[in-house]
Amino acid sequence: LKKGTHPAFKDLHKKYPIESHKLFARLERILSCLAYWSPIFAEVDYFPEFVFPFIKMFGSDEMACFEVLSTIITHWCQHWFEFYPNTPVNILQSIDDLLKYHDYQLWRHFKSNDISFNYYAWPLLKNLFTEVLTREEWLRFFDTLITYNTEPELIMHFTVSYLIYFKPTLINAKTTLDIQNFTYKQNPINIEKVLKQAKELKRATGDDLITVPFNNNLPIPTGQYPIFDHYPKFIVDFQNKVRERIMAEEQEMNNRQKNLIDLRNRISQLEYQERQYRMQQDAILNAEKERKDQAAVEEELRMKDRLHLDEMTRERRVKQLEQVENTIQTSLKTQMEMREAEFQRMNEELERKKKVEEYELQRRKEEETLLNLEFKASERLNELMLLRSREEAARNLRLEIETKEKEQ
Repeated sequence: LKKGTHPAFKDLHKKYPIESHKLFARLERILSCLAYWSPIFAEVDYFPEFVFPFIKMFGSDEMACFEVLSTIITHWCQHWFEFYPNTPVNILQSIDDLLKYHDYQLWRHFKSNDISFNYYAWPLLKNLFTEVLTREEWLRFFDTLITYNTEPELIMHFTVSYLIYFKPTLINAKTTLDIQNFTYKQNPINIEKVLKQAKELKRATGDDLITVPFNNNLPIPTGQYPIFDHYPKFIVDFQNKVRERIMAEEQEMNNRQKNLIDLRNRISQLEYQERQYRMQQDAILNAEKERKDQAAVEEELRMKDRLHLDEMTRERRVKQLEQVENTIQTSLKTQMEMREAEFQRMNEELERKKKVEEYELQRRKEEETLLNLEFKASERLNELMLLRSREEAARNLRLEIETKEKEQ
């Protein structure tokens, strides 16, 4: 809370307007706390809808609200953000497999009408059924989740049970728009029957249908909150950098706008002073007209002096404008020269690297040639040594033969 509003939510009032200022302030604070806890929650666009029902439920107890939300996220929603910015396809695919296993007809109806789990399951899950259940029904639903907290996958069975409960209605839905209308409005429901059916589906489901490995993350550790990093960090980091760049650009635009407003205020002030000055001059002229001949000569002299002063003022303004223009042109020229020098430096560096690479290549070629020559010379020397050795052996043999012949 001490860190204040997270930068990602500075324009929250535009995207998520709320009439109650107190509710909005709580929503902004809780969202900021969650975003500081884990950066992913600064990027998820539907997160205000996810959090808002808990804001209303816990009222002014913001600490309890935050801890409950962090518990829900780390336990029941632990795999929701692994494929961000896409929907949690691992969870939704498991729900799709469960629906196919427990009600093939309804599943086949969705498939034949090209209605994916992003339309019939994700809208229910992403706000934890707060859109389709009344307060009492939702509390009963969540009470069951807490009771069976060692089985966080029960929320997927509840989703399938909810769809099967409304099978007669969903069978008549032929388009994604029909499904959207269904998943964003409350329908009369026997919540106890749906919960009972969800538990029965859980017992009747084989372990191989749910491929998402859920961990039991309850209770949360005391002393400090657990680290939540089940999301693609590189995407969130990239979006953080993009948001920071946009904020910097907006700040620059605001500064320019402020400077423009200051300039307009100064111009308005100058115009006001000019009008006041003209009014004063008109009054002086009227007074001078009343005196007529008595002050005619003095007025003419004053008018000449004033015209001269105005001319000098205009000349000074023109000179100032020329100086400003010259300064701008000089600055632009300097920037261009610096860019050209940088470009020339880069070209020279590239040329130098190219020459070094060419030299290295030529040196390697020459080295290879010398190695070949050395190898051939070595082979030739070995051949000569072998030939000399053979000649020496032949000479020794002849001497031996001659010696024997002499002895005979």
